[in-house]
Amino acid sequence: MFSTLRKIVDDNDEDWDEYTDGALFAINTNRSNITKFSPFYLMYGRHPRLPLEVQKYVEHVDSDPGEIEKLARELTSEDVLQEHVQKMTATRDALFPKVQGNIEAAQEKQKKQFLKRKGGFDCTFQNGDAVLTLQHAPKDKKGAQNGRPVDWPIYHRRG
Repeated sequence: MFSTLRKIVDDNDEDWDEYTDGALFAINTNRSNITKFSPFYLMYGRHPRLPLEVQKYVEHVDSDPGEIEKLARELTSEDVLQEHVQKMTATRDALFPKVQGNIEAAQEKQKKQFLKRKGGFDCTFQNGDAVLTLQHAPKDKKGAQNGRPVDWPIYHRRG
């Protein structure tokens, strides 16, 4: 996201703010590598309609005045609204477990990559486990603690 906004500002010094709507649309409609869905799809349960698609639909409806009245009645019908809510709820209930699984898989992959890169090891602690904590001793201006030089870390046992 930051790289997209930075590119807009870099390319358009004077009128960069005129391009933010398009950038936001691009960000919200691109598929996330983590969730495997676009933010737009997760929010609305459908893929976005591009301006050209909407224009073609409006041109089709405008060609028949009776079609507009029929469409207005259908869209305000309580049954249509209730059906839409049920459809959105079903979409959400089916989609969110998949998204949660994708997020967990991505987090596990990132964890493994971090541990591999940092040469660390995987350890988990439970409440009440005894652990060693590193506390750097406070030093005076000469780098000494309690009158003697300190060149090793001091560990305290907790738990």
